[in-house]
Amino acid sequence: MSFIANHTHIIQEFGKLINIPELALDEDGYCCLGFDDVVLDIEYKEHLKILLAHSRIGTLPDQPWSALLEKLQDMSYATLIMGTGAIGIDRHARRIMFIERIPLRGLTPQDFEAAIEAIVDRVEKLTATINAPDFVSRSDDAPVHGAPFADIHIQV
Repeated sequence: MSFIANHTHIIQEFGKLINIPELALDEDGYCCLGFDDVVLDIEYKEHLKILLAHSRIGTLPDQPWSALLEKLQDMSYATLIMGTGAIGIDRHARRIMFIERIPLRGLTPQDFEAAIEAIVDRVEKLTATINAPDFVSRSDDAPVHGAPFADIHIQV
């Protein structure tokens, strides 16, 4: 039977690994980290026994969203199938978000560090893809150099 890691310990030990020894969640179970151009919010969700990592990967435009939402849904479907988070929108703040759950069951500080590195890498790639000038107009059949899911074909 695997253990449920203590979220406070995981964050503190992660802070030591990245040379921020005072890193801690606030009284609401939240902290925010910056990695180059990526801002990553981390929250503890006690009822789920997870750490939730989320980051803004784009901004909703003022123009009609139907084509954009269709592309985002396709990408979110792919991320969910691969078990690598989800893409969603915050209509009120006009943000496109990437969200990933990090279960505490069996989690070590080193596992958490690897998860954060993978999430930051994913956020960078998704941000570049979504903010490409031709993202919405690009044909689904066109190859996308450097896109995080270019080699995935989902048949619906």
